Amino acid sequence: MYLCYINNEFVNPELNPEKAMLPISDLIIQRGVGVFEVIATHKSKALMLTPHLERFINSAASSGIENIPDIDFMKNIIREGIAKVDKPLRIKA
Repeated sequence: MYLCYINNEFVNPELNPEKAMLPISDLIIQRGVGVFEVIATHKSKALMLTPHLERFINSAASSGIENIPDIDFMKNIIREGIAKVDKPLRIKA
């Protein structure tokens, strides 16, 4: 199962692919600017979550990306997403 968090909601892209798409105006499409982290889970807990998200925020800021979400907001979203999927995950933030 795949699960995306986009536009302030969780979306299953297999069931609603149109809701899991980025707009053509997104910088990752317009300019090829984007960063991501892959976070593993074990027993429904994200491993090394804070260091991953700190690196994500620093990379985004140094790439000129604006409106970076707060680290606590991202932690809450990730934990909420983990709770929705009952299996080991790889989270792409």
